[in-house]
Amino acid sequence: MQHIDTAALWAATDGGKQIILKYYPQACVGFSGRKNFRIRPDDKSPSASVFLNNRDGGKFWYIQDKGGSDTKARNAIMLVMEHEGLNYGEAIRKIAAEYAPQLLSDTVAVKQTRQPEISKSPVPLDEIQLERRPGNKFTDTELAVLGHEINAENCAELALSPLEYYITRRNESGDSWIIKATPDYPIFYFDHGEFGKIYQPFGEIRFMYVGKKPDSWIFGDVKVARLIADARRSIFPEVNSDTNVDERLERLVICSGPSDALNVAAHGYHVCWLNSETADIDSYSFYLLRKITKDNELYILYDIDDTGRKASERIAMKHLDIRIIRLPDDLSRFRDRKGKPCKDAKDFFVHYRTPKHRNPKKHFDALVKTAQSLKFWAEKYDSKGNPSGYEIDNEQLYGFLHATVIWKIATTTNLKGFTFCQVAKNIVERIDEDNITHRVNEILVRFIKENPEYYSKQLLNSIHRSNQVKTASLEKLRFGAFDFKSFGRDFDFFFFKNTALRITAEGLFPYKLAQVGKHVLQSQIIDHEFTLDEAPFDISYRPEYDDLRRRLAAALPRTPEYDEIKAKVDGMKEADKYMLNIYSDFSFVKFIYNTGKVYWRKEQNGFELTEEEQREQDMYFIAKICAIGYMLYRYKERGQAYLLYAMETELSEVGTHLGGTGKSLLVQSLEYCRNQWFVDGRSPDKQKSEHLFSGVEKGVTDLVFFDDLHKDIDLHRFLNIVTGKMEVRALYRNTEVIDFEESPKVAAASNHGIKDFDASLRRRTWFMAFSDYYHPEDSMNAMPERSPFSEFGKNLIVDYSVEEMNQFFNFMSWCMHTYLKFRRRIQPPMEAIERRNIQRAITDEFIWWADDWFTEDRLNTNIDKEAAFAAWKLTLTEPIAKVVKMQTFTGKLKKYCYYRGWIYNPPELMQTDTERKRNDIRDYKEGKDVYCFHIRTNASASAPAPSINLNDSKFYDELTRDEPPF
Repeated sequence: MQHIDTAALWAATDGGKQIILKYYPQACVGFSGRKNFRIRPDDKSPSASVFLNNRDGGKFWYIQDKGGSDTKARNAIMLVMEHEGLNYGEAIRKIAAEYAPQLLSDTVAVKQTRQPEISKSPVPLDEIQLERRPGNKFTDTELAVLGHEINAENCAELALSPLEYYITRRNESGDSWIIKATPDYPIFYFDHGEFGKIYQPFGEIRFMYVGKKPDSWIFGDVKVARLIADARRSIFPEVNSDTNVDERLERLVICSGPSDALNVAAHGYHVCWLNSETADIDSYSFYLLRKITKDNELYILYDIDDTGRKASERIAMKHLDIRIIRLPDDLSRFRDRKGKPCKDAKDFFVHYRTPKHRNPKKHFDALVKTAQSLKFWAEKYDSKGNPSGYEIDNEQLYGFLHATVIWKIATTTNLKGFTFCQVAKNIVERIDEDNITHRVNEILVRFIKENPEYYSKQLLNSIHRSNQVKTASLEKLRFGAFDFKSFGRDFDFFFFKNTALRITAEGLFPYKLAQVGKHVLQSQIIDHEFTLDEAPFDISYRPEYDDLRRRLAAALPRTPEYDEIKAKVDGMKEADKYMLNIYSDFSFVKFIYNTGKVYWRKEQNGFELTEEEQREQDMYFIAKICAIGYMLYRYKERGQAYLLYAMETELSEVGTHLGGTGKSLLVQSLEYCRNQWFVDGRSPDKQKSEHLFSGVEKGVTDLVFFDDLHKDIDLHRFLNIVTGKMEVRALYRNTEVIDFEESPKVAAASNHGIKDFDASLRRRTWFMAFSDYYHPEDSMNAMPERSPFSEFGKNLIVDYSVEEMNQFFNFMSWCMHTYLKFRRRIQPPMEAIERRNIQRAITDEFIWWADDWFTEDRLNTNIDKEAAFAAWKLTLTEPIAKVVKMQTFTGKLKKYCYYRGWIYNPPELMQTDTERKRNDIRDYKEGKDVYCFHIRTNASASAPAPSINLNDSKFYDELTRDEPPF
């Protein structure tokens, strides 16, 4: 027996949700609102719930009844085992057969058995020839295939017969073929007189016309067909004067096709259907249907998929007296024979059952009873029966507005938790409550004026005056069912006015918006007519590294060969792994490359860079490209969640943080492609505010940007929102928790190193490193200002032409493609950044003091610790100087030595175990012991200057940890 992929099974059943709902439909309140529900008759207070278990990674749903004797949590497979008395293997095969038959090993065999007998006809035919079964007798199997409780009489009402076979018309080769029914492959025929339709439930082509079908036709059961034919000759049913019986149809249901019509007719209704579900009903045809049906008893019943809903509402909008029968939305939780979601009337009668409605006939009667037309007004009459005006019918108004795609949509930006929206071609335009009344009034008035058969000035005035079109009433509209997830692990989209651009690791692919099959907020549509250009750059693996990667993937783990290759891979610098080619001279590409020019002074003075220096500058660009792509890519993976941190590399003059290097410009440029929430990071108290993310909106905000982050803000505060849930509290609202997968990504820019840059921050920080190529004027160093504006003669992006904006959006798209190609964090050269973070831990004030105090005569000699400590305390405020400890001083001093590349207390100068343990040098001065330290600046081969080991996290944590003030 072939193994069935349970992960695919969970995916096909929404993590088992559909199966749980099959056995416990009342669990829907648990999935929609996390409410408890009852699954035991004796459960006085709802005790059952559904939940995702974190132990299995939240991959599938459990149901648990905490109030009964059995409180065990069960997933969907366990439910099927218990309810059906099956073992594990039988249960998953049963689930696969109902929800994902493609996973079964015998799927192909099943398809092969449901085939007709096919043979070549001895005589080619010019027209299709039918052979009906003698006596039109159906087998029980055939009736079961047709639907729920179908009998021969029902088939006769729709002129449906079983066929023995049919012979095709000759093909291009001149051959005709005999298609013969089998017990597993029935063939039926709907007979409409001069033409008909072959119906093959298991055929690749289910329906096929025979004879010449009129271009526009209304099909129906035998009585409906006769009444329509009479009506076309102006012979209409009427009230019989002798018996006082109304001969018009009690009810008439317009179905999506003959299969649905047969099932509806079998349950007591007269039916008709059109050429197709997308066909229209012209005014004359509607007139005929009205004439043969009692007033307000004309219904339409189409599929619950998007095509069926739109088609039924289009017809009901054109003919407002037609009532729409709406099948339950959760019918789609069931699966048809092909494993597809159920969607039509036949599926409803065959599958749909609830604890309240076990009989589908009674349930369908209830759906008919609650069917509403879209006529949003009703005539009023006085006591004498004379027309006296109009009133707005709330229920039908809401239905009309839903048909014009006005809905409620959830939001976190107001107290109510929702706003309004209008949908057009999958684009969702949000409408705030201040404007919804005007928008609805405009829609209603325009409809009346564009349909003169309904026009009445009195009706228009009723619309203007009615409270039913005001906000308080419109709040009763339903929430729309929108799917905005237009991205996945391997792809994402940018949406432009004229195209949807799909971005993958393989490349960029334009689509029509309708092809995406997802909803898009109007605010996510980039206001630009996009044209796809060639890639402005290319980043690839260097051949030697790529060869090692391939050999490592092919080698067996834990073998000498594997260990040898892995050691070579691990020992390679990032700059030796990647290769960069730039093909564009576009200003934004140049700007980003220039921000990583750490050797610009050398180039400016006419010196050629070494290959190593050139690769280093390339790596600054490569790291930025991948970081931009990561931020633009909306899918979030827990193992690859990072805080983007933009900072300078320059150490230059300590304490001087001039900015102007392009950090904010680069990160803010992302807002042209994604929705970005901006936070001014200059206030150190900003991180403590409970409203820090007040402008973040679930499903809308893609990025959060902390600009100009204050040096005292602790980035550990942000780790939880980077790797987990995000708490959002707008003013005057309760806190909302946004799950990791739906929360925005986070970026920050700062002129300072990172406070307490430990291993946890190192794992989750993706650096963008900026040289001082762009800089403000520095008169002390005779350095004139250089900015993107001075270099390119324009403000980047804001002054771009249409053509340049197209280049910009292409560039951003290729950035995302590049990230998807590598799918990893690529850091810039880290040495300068790590030293900046050490500088941050020492503090500028200490460095200023040390640079001034450690004159030449105080270096490379023993210095009295107490004397140096006392000298430093003189720079502190009196309250701190009184309580500061020697431990704080020596901690900063050690870091200062590493920062300068000097040696603190060379080991050979410490002679005793006590000195080595204390890390102090004991000297004898003026008749007493003095504890000293020694700073060596002249490194030797035996005692080289210290270097920063980026792989030693414990060592580096110690260097970057901030010392306490006392």
